[in-house]
Amino acid sequence: MNNSAWRFVTLDWVFLFFGVFALCSQADAQNCRPGVPCVLTLESNVRYEGVYLPTAGFSQEVSPNPTAFRIDDGLRRVYVSSSQIVAENVSDRKETPIRIFQQTADVRPKPSPGILVNTSQFDEFGHRILRAVPGPGEPAYDYVQGVTTISPRYVEVAALQGGPKAPKRSWKMSVGLGLVPPNVVRSLLQNQISDRENPVEHFGIVDFYLEAQQFQNAEAELKLIQQKFPGSADRVEDIRVKVRQSHARQILEEVKRRQRNGQYELAGEIAERMKQDTDGVADQTLKELETIIKEIDGRQLEIENSLAKVTEHVDRFNADPNLTAPQKAMLKRFIDELKVELSPENVRRLSAFNSNADDPAQEEQQKVATAISGWLLGSNNATANFGEAESMFEVRDLIYRYLRSANPQDRGLIVDALKKFEAGTPEFVARMLAQMKPLDHDQAIDGYTGKEPIRFSVTVPGTKARPQDLEFPCSVHLPNEYDPYKKYPLLITLCDRNGSKRQEIADRQLSLFGGRWLDGAERRVRRAVQDGYIVMSVNWMLPGQNNTNYTAREHATILKAMRKSFRMFSVDTDRVFLHGFGIAANMVYDIGLSHPQHFAGIIPVGGIIEKYANVYARNRGVPLAVRGVAGLGDFVSLSGCRAVWDLWLGGKDYVDFTAVSYKGRLNDRFVDDHASMFNWMLFQRRKLPTTNGFKFDVKSLRPFDNYYWFLTVNGFPHENVTWPQLWKDSGHNALKISCEMKPQSVAPNRFIVGPSRAGDSMTIWLSDDFFDFENPIRISGRGKMFKGTVKPSVHVMLEHVRKQADPLHPAWARLDSIKGKWEVAP
Repeated sequence: MNNSAWRFVTLDWVFLFFGVFALCSQADAQNCRPGVPCVLTLESNVRYEGVYLPTAGFSQEVSPNPTAFRIDDGLRRVYVSSSQIVAENVSDRKETPIRIFQQTADVRPKPSPGILVNTSQFDEFGHRILRAVPGPGEPAYDYVQGVTTISPRYVEVAALQGGPKAPKRSWKMSVGLGLVPPNVVRSLLQNQISDRENPVEHFGIVDFYLEAQQFQNAEAELKLIQQKFPGSADRVEDIRVKVRQSHARQILEEVKRRQRNGQYELAGEIAERMKQDTDGVADQTLKELETIIKEIDGRQLEIENSLAKVTEHVDRFNADPNLTAPQKAMLKRFIDELKVELSPENVRRLSAFNSNADDPAQEEQQKVATAISGWLLGSNNATANFGEAESMFEVRDLIYRYLRSANPQDRGLIVDALKKFEAGTPEFVARMLAQMKPLDHDQAIDGYTGKEPIRFSVTVPGTKARPQDLEFPCSVHLPNEYDPYKKYPLLITLCDRNGSKRQEIADRQLSLFGGRWLDGAERRVRRAVQDGYIVMSVNWMLPGQNNTNYTAREHATILKAMRKSFRMFSVDTDRVFLHGFGIAANMVYDIGLSHPQHFAGIIPVGGIIEKYANVYARNRGVPLAVRGVAGLGDFVSLSGCRAVWDLWLGGKDYVDFTAVSYKGRLNDRFVDDHASMFNWMLFQRRKLPTTNGFKFDVKSLRPFDNYYWFLTVNGFPHENVTWPQLWKDSGHNALKISCEMKPQSVAPNRFIVGPSRAGDSMTIWLSDDFFDFENPIRISGRGKMFKGTVKPSVHVMLEHVRKQADPLHPAWARLDSIKGKWEVAP
C-alpha cells in the first residue's frame, strides 16, 4: 500500500489553514492556531482535542470578533464559549486514517433526506442501508452508504451509486468506530492490502489498532503476521512488547476507574487477572498494580480491624457498673449495626476513633463516644462527649419518623421530642442527615440483582380537565456493587415514545444506558453502570401523547420521580443530570431552564428550544451546564436551537454551554456520543450559593416556575402568567425575579431581592453553606429594609428535607415576607 492510501486531508482542514489563518492571534499557546490539531482545556477541566476555529457562535463560522471556538475532531464539531477556555496546547496525537475505495455518488448536494427512520448493520463490505423520510406525507427512501474512511476513532461513510431509487446526492457522515462491527473493520482493513506477501502493509493494520487502543486486536494481528512471515519475528516481538505495555496501562486505568467508582470487587478481579500475565509489562506499571491491590485488600482489613477495635472498647466500657440498661441497649445496637452495615464506603467514619483508640489519656467512654458519633455524623464531626453521643440513635430514629410521617401533628410532636436531646440541635441533625441511608432504601432494593430493573411509579393528582390521579412508570438500574453509604451521580433519561405498554417503554429507554445483562459475569456492561451512575428512565407522557405540552403535570411527574429516587437510592444530589432525545429533549430544555437549581447539567439530544425555554434561555446568572447534541444534517433541531445556541456561545452571563454536532448525521440517538458525554458529566457539579456571593436575574411565565435556589415567590401574579394552552409567541408579561447575595467578605448576610411587590409573599431559605448565623441578616428590595438575627431551626430543616428529599443541602432557616414585612419562621 502506498502512503497516499494511509493519509488524507479533508476540505475542512484546507479551509481552516487558508481561510482563517489571520485569526491565529486568538490563540496564545505555543504554536496553537487555527488549522493545527490542539487540545483546549475548559474551566471545568473538560478537554477537547481537534482542529479548532475561532467563531462568533454556532451559525457564524468566521468572524473578525470571535466569541467562541469550534473544535473539529473528524467525528463531530464541538462549540464552546471562548470565556470557558483556560489552556490551549498543540496536540501530540498521531492518527492515520485509511481510505476505503467505494463507488460514491458524485452528485451535487440535494436537500437533507429529512428524518431518520432506522439504519441497518454494516455488512462485510462496509455497506449499510439508511432509511429516511424527506418530509411530512412523503414515503421513506433507502440510501445505500459505504465506509470510505476508517480512522482510529471514527469512520466516514458516503452515499453510494446505484441501489434503491432514492434521490442521488453527495452525502457524507461520520460515525464512531464502535458502531461498526469489529469483524467488518478487520475485513475492510485486510481488503486494502495491495500486496499480500508484503509484511509492511500487515504491520500497518497493527499500527491502526495501536492508535485505536484496541490492543487485543493488535496482538491477534501480530500472531497472524508471525505465522505468515516467520522472518519478521524480531519486529513482531518488539511491537508485541509495546502492545502489551500499552494494554497493561489501559487495564490499570480501568482498575483505577472501577476502584474510584466503588467497584472494589470487580477492580480486584481485573487486577488479579492482570497479575497472572505480566509478560512484557513495564516495572512501573506492575508497581502501581501492586499498590492498588494492597489498597483494595487494605479496605477489607480496615473493616475487620475497625470492627474488632470498636467491639473491644465497647466491651470494656460495658463493664462499667454505672451504665444504665438503656445505655447498654444502645451500645448493643451500635455493635449489631456495625456488623451488618460496615463497608468500604463508610469505614472511614471510624477514623477519628481509630486515631485515638490507643490514647491512654482518654477514658473508655470518650473513645466509645467518638466511635458512635463518628459513625452517625462522620469522622470530621465526631465528639468525645458521651452525653451527646448516647442520644444520637434516638435522634436518628426521630428524624426517620419525621421524614416518613404524613401527619403534621405527629411531626410537631417529633420536633418537640428532639429538643430534649443534646444531639437534637440543628448542627447535629444536619450532619446526621448527610450520613443516613435513604428513607425508603431497604424496600426499594429488596430482591434487586441487576438482571431486571427496579420498577416504580409516581402519582400526579388530576386536574379539572382530567380529575383522576395519573400514574407514570419509572425504571432504575443501580451501579455494579451499589452501596447505600456511597453517594452516586444520577442520570435521568426521559422517554421519547409512547404507547399502551408504558412500563416496557421505560425499560427500553433505560437499556440505552443500563446495557445488557451478562449471565456469566452477573453484571451489566454499559458505560453508566461501569462509571458508577444510578440511571432512571421516566415515562412522563400521558397515554396517547406525542408532543411536549409544557404543563405543570409534566413538570410534577419528572420532579416527583427525581425526588422519589432520592428517597429510595443513595444519590449525590449535586450530580443529577437530565437527558432526553427528540420531543423528550424539548422537555429537558424546558425543565432544566425552569428549575436549574436541581441539576448539575442537562443533555438534550436533538429537540428544539421553544416557548418557555426560548424565554428562559435569556435568564442571567444561571450557572447550569448544558450540553446540546444534534446532527449537522438535522435541520429541524438546528433551526429550532441555532439562535439560542449563538446567544449562549456569545455571552458570559448565560448557561455554561457546549454544543456538539455530529458531521452529516440526522436526528440520531448518538450512542457513539456516550463516552464523550460521560466524560463531560465527570467534571460537572451543581453550582450552589456559597459565601463568595450569588446573583441571578430571571424571568418567569408560569406559577410553578417560582423558585430559584434560596428564593421563592408565592402567589404568582395573574397578569404575569401565560398558560401553555394559551401560548403566543409574543406579548408576554413575564415576572422578573432577582436576587443578589453579597460575598460574606464584602457585606455579610446582605440580600437584595425582587420583585418588590408582585406576588402574595416571598420566602428566603438559608443554609450554612452560604449564611453566617452568627451575624444579622439584611434584606432590601421588598418591603421595608429588614435587619435582624436568624437562628437555625430543626423544624425548618426537617420540613425542607421532607419536601425536597435532599439531605445534603437542607435549609437551616426560613424568612417570609408577607405584605412587605419579613418574619423568621419558627
